[in-house]
Amino acid sequence: MVRVSEKEERKIAKKERKEKKKQNRVDWRETVKYFFGVLSVSIATHPWKVCIVSFLFNGLLGLGMLNFPASNLLNNDIEDLYVPKGSPTAKMADYLTTLFPDRTGDDFYPHQSIKQPMYTEIMLWKHDRQNIINGTIYNEIDHIMKYIKNISTFTVGDGYAKYADVCARRNGKCVIQGEEIIEQIENNSDGRILLETLHSKGGKYYESSLDNLANYHVENGFLVNATYVKIRFHLRQDSPVFLQNTKLWRDHFITYMKKFIRKQYPENLHITFSHSGAFYEELGNDTFMDIPYFSFVFTVFLTYLGIVMSGGNIISKRVNIGRIGILVTPVSVLGAWGLLMGCGIEFTNTIGVTPLFIQCHQIINAMITLSHLSDYNHVKDAHKRIEYAVKMSALPITMTTLCHVIPFAIVVTMLFNYMNHFVFFTACLALHEHRIDAELHFCCWNKLTPREQLQEEGRNCCVICCCSGKRPENREDTESSMERLARSVMSRYCLTVPMKFAAFLSFLLYLIFFIWGLTLYDIDSVQVNKVLQRSYFSNWDKHWAREFNNESIIQFVAIHPHGYIQNQTIVKDFEKSIKSKPFLQTDSFHSWYETYSTSNYKNFSSEQAFLESVETVFTQDNPVFKHDLVVDKIRPRVIASRFYMKTQDLASTKQMMSIKKELRELVKSINDYIEDIQDDNDDDSKDNPFTWQVDDNKFFMVHSPDFLATDWYMLPLWEILKIVGIQFILLFSIILILKPSLCLAVHVTICYFTMVAGIFGLSHFFGVYLTPVPMILYMIAACYCTEVIGHTYYYYMEAVGTNKAARVNSVLSTISQGIFHTIFGQFLGLLVMIVDESYVFVTVCKLTLLTTGACVMFAIFWIPVALSVFGPGEENMPKDSMDVYKVEMAHITNTTRNGHQNGQSNGHNNLAFVS
Repeated sequence: MVRVSEKEERKIAKKERKEKKKQNRVDWRETVKYFFGVLSVSIATHPWKVCIVSFLFNGLLGLGMLNFPASNLLNNDIEDLYVPKGSPTAKMADYLTTLFPDRTGDDFYPHQSIKQPMYTEIMLWKHDRQNIINGTIYNEIDHIMKYIKNISTFTVGDGYAKYADVCARRNGKCVIQGEEIIEQIENNSDGRILLETLHSKGGKYYESSLDNLANYHVENGFLVNATYVKIRFHLRQDSPVFLQNTKLWRDHFITYMKKFIRKQYPENLHITFSHSGAFYEELGNDTFMDIPYFSFVFTVFLTYLGIVMSGGNIISKRVNIGRIGILVTPVSVLGAWGLLMGCGIEFTNTIGVTPLFIQCHQIINAMITLSHLSDYNHVKDAHKRIEYAVKMSALPITMTTLCHVIPFAIVVTMLFNYMNHFVFFTACLALHEHRIDAELHFCCWNKLTPREQLQEEGRNCCVICCCSGKRPENREDTESSMERLARSVMSRYCLTVPMKFAAFLSFLLYLIFFIWGLTLYDIDSVQVNKVLQRSYFSNWDKHWAREFNNESIIQFVAIHPHGYIQNQTIVKDFEKSIKSKPFLQTDSFHSWYETYSTSNYKNFSSEQAFLESVETVFTQDNPVFKHDLVVDKIRPRVIASRFYMKTQDLASTKQMMSIKKELRELVKSINDYIEDIQDDNDDDSKDNPFTWQVDDNKFFMVHSPDFLATDWYMLPLWEILKIVGIQFILLFSIILILKPSLCLAVHVTICYFTMVAGIFGLSHFFGVYLTPVPMILYMIAACYCTEVIGHTYYYYMEAVGTNKAARVNSVLSTISQGIFHTIFGQFLGLLVMIVDESYVFVTVCKLTLLTTGACVMFAIFWIPVALSVFGPGEENMPKDSMDVYKVEMAHITNTTRNGHQNGQSNGHNNLAFVS
């Protein structure tokens, strides 16, 4: 007996502790609700003042938008968006630039470029596609060359520049690849050029003139035929000012070449043109064509919502307050963007996607608030109705807003929207409710005559319908026919046995496809075919891809802590390893060492003797190698060197990624070997500043400007994972704080990652590639997921019902339809974008349609079914109402069996849920 008594006491004590914890939690939540309740009543007491002050506050901040054109804050350079900053290759390039500075201003060799070179390029071929090595067309080509060199632009310093002012230079002349071929065409009547007169790998320069020709034929040391010739005009980028001027001239190049094509097209030649940033430029320019379609999305979206929120009679009609709920987002955008523009923040054209998401978020907030307001229609005090609606919606709205704002560090527009929802919208809501209590017309605000009086006066039905009404007394009095239909369908059919079976099968199919999509997801980020076919870049790329090889130059850099002589053996071994790689062209190996070691002045007896021979003789005779050796002037020695090799023809970025990965693994193994044999106590090594700037003792490095493209998926992927991780932790933590439950934690975890991973995996089948453009949309998709999960799970835990299905049915009847109508309305609006053609907006359309479709399925189908079967908690009903509930259920069951009415209490609209 004693043991039983002690056991019972422990149970009682444990139960008391749980009740105490529960009470503390309720007190904390009630405190937050109380704050928002007091705030809402204070606003409702002075609604006109709050409305006017809030609108003026946002409007005055909106004056900051005047700074937009004045400061030219629109950054339409999609390259800034498309190419992520701070990638591993970009960091490597920044480090190598400290060793081998940019020489585009004085001594430029294209193969020595560390960052992507800046250039413009033309491609020429004859109409009949015959041999272009023909003196008869020289005058036409020369005219084109002179035209390009005379293209001019205004510079950032209000100056004036032609090509000669912004060109990359060597020996005081502009570096133009392919110009030497044009020079040999003059006075050429037999169509043959002696190869010795052209620059080739075995001659003075590494860049071969043959690389600028396509479909050529060499015979007995003569170039006897070529169909295509390309001419590349290299540009300076050795300072920020020159970089800006170069971009300005590059833009004018396109403008003038389009004029040339229209007015001076050559008689015997075809010409196409491009430049180093054309791919990004055309992606950005394509978006302007589709902006009107994107604007029409809002029209369809808001029209649908206007129909949904048009319920009620001439007094209770809430269409105007629905419009105010929609208006909150434009007001917030006005204030937030005005503040940002006033601070000089730059905007890109892709920022236009953000208001669509924030508008959806705000409409969900407004509809949830109005749903709570409908629950209190029977209360005749407007202040109490507003207080109830605001405080009941405060916690979930705050939860979802935090999940959107914190992961992105700060989202000013979202914060303004949150503030305006609880201030501006609440004030407008108070005006709406005061009008209802005063029985004023929803549009004219005039006092209405009671229906009975109009009927006694014998007025016709139109006058009675338009000039009379009554205040709402239940939810149905303010719902539109679409809301009533959606609520009826959801509550009656979503949780039936056939629908549960269909949900299980469809979700299983969803899992299979998104897992399959994740395994196949393509990360080939450079998709030049995404540019529209009518673009000049598309025309150039079509001929370039067909006629020329896509070869990249790889740079191999060696750091010499003690000078080159002590590293000589290791460097030779490294070179042998590189030459054995099948994806590199063995005959393209280009190293200063090859030339130096075969000279008659080579001297490897000591570092000082070696350095003296290099500086006094070698680099004087071979200036092309001058910048391949870095010398420490304080203690004379070579501290860094580099050599080059070309890759085979590459079909895609994936192949480049594979090459980069294999080469870096090779470099890593050699670095590990050197690190093992490195004497850590050698003070001479530690004093070398260049050695210790290299991370992780990387004594050998491999780099190519084309490696930058292979990193474009890495930072977007990392940003997505970071945002999703933070968002999940927030959602998980906030829900557990509000409703501690292990089962709930498991539900939220599975649901969130299934939604986000599903959208990511299924996007593969929509032809989406991982770049910074869809990165933004993936992040927005994760925010939509938190909207659905946060509101559904929060209100499920709050719902009252005798079992899990009843509680789910209660949520479906109220909150879920608000989420459904908002997301479904956006889905309808996005269908307009099916006609879009630009890469950016096509990607927006694909991913947003996929996101909204997934959210609709989860909100009204998969999550409700999962909660009805596996949801946390069995019942959530006050004990004092249980007896009353049983009596009501008996009455409902009996009357339903007689065919008089259906159960409509405590979440029961379907007899399948009555047990």
